Amino acid sequence: MLNHPFELDDDTVAFLRIVRWCLVRYFGHSDESAQSAIDLFIGTLADADSIEWLHHDGVFLSSLRVHHQQDLGGDWDEFTEWRVANGYSDTPAEVQEYFNSHYFQ
Repeated sequence: MLNHPFELDDDTVAFLRIVRWCLVRYFGHSDESAQSAIDLFIGTLADADSIEWLHHDGVFLSSLRVHHQQDLGGDWDEFTEWRVANGYSDTPAEVQEYFNSHYFQ
């Protein structure tokens, strides 16, 4: 299911499944296209340790990063400005509820 160039721990796999759900729910992806975008995004990271900051960002902000970089071709340096300009300052309550009910299974 998750196809990455390095081994991911179970927590990260669960986290990325919820990022995929966000891409489907909020950005019009199919499961397959969301997974492809995640795989491409993860492939831009240097190593498995680089993914730890995604956990700090949370699933919604991480899905925004994937969408901005992979779908829109956005630059890393423009991300925060783009996010704020497009009204993505807060995580939707639905996302937090989905995370709580699916991450801790």
